[in-house]
Amino acid sequence: MTDEKIRLIKLLVKEIPELTEGQLEWLHRVTQVFSAEHHFKLNIDSIFDEKSLQNFGDALRIHHSFSSEPFSKDKFEYVLVKVLKMSGYKTELAPKGNPGHDATINGVKLSLKTQADKGIKENTIWISKFMELGTGNWENDPKDLIGLRDQFMKHMKSYDKILTLRTLAKAPRWKYELVEVPKDILMKAQTGNLEMMIRHCCPR
Repeated sequence: MTDEKIRLIKLLVKEIPELTEGQLEWLHRVTQVFSAEHHFKLNIDSIFDEKSLQNFGDALRIHHSFSSEPFSKDKFEYVLVKVLKMSGYKTELAPKGNPGHDATINGVKLSLKTQADKGIKENTIWISKFMELGTGNWENDPKDLIGLRDQFMKHMKSYDKILTLRTLAKAPRWKYELVEVPKDILMKAQTGNLEMMIRHCCPR
C-alpha cells in the first residue's frame, strides 16, 4: 500500500462521521459500483497509461451509477483532464467556446469528440459535426467548396490530435471505446476532388 493511498484512507475515515445519512447513501451507491464486473483494455499506449485508464474507466462507472445516458462531451473533456492530472500529466481545459482545441495534455492540443447514436458501428467512426463553418459561401457554386475546405484545413491546424469517445453498447452492459482519429488521413482532404451534389438537391 502506497503512502498516498494510506493518506487518502485516513482522510476518508476522518470525513465519514461528519456525513449525513443521505450523503452516506450516495457514497455507498458509488462504492457498490466499484465492485461490479468490468473490463478495461489498453490497446495502444498513446496518452493513457494503465493507471489513467483505470481512473477514466472508474469515472465512467461512477457516471452510470447516477445516469442512464451516455457520457456527454463536456463530461468527457472534464474527466479526461482530471484523470490525466491525477496521473501526473500537465493538463488544461481550453476556454469555454474555444473554436479550436478542447484540452491540452503535456503540451499536446486535443480535439475531443463523442459518438453515441443508435446506428453506431464498431468498425465505422462517424463525426456528425466536425467544426462550425459559420462563414463562407453556402450557395450552389462548386467553387465555394474550395473556400470551405480551406476553413476546414485551417481549423485542423489548431490541434495536434483528435480523440473520440464512442458508446458502442448501452445499459445494462455499457461498452465504451476511446479512439484516436488519425489527423494525417483528414489532411488528405487538401488534395481531394470536390463535388457538389446539386443534382440531388431540390431547387430553391
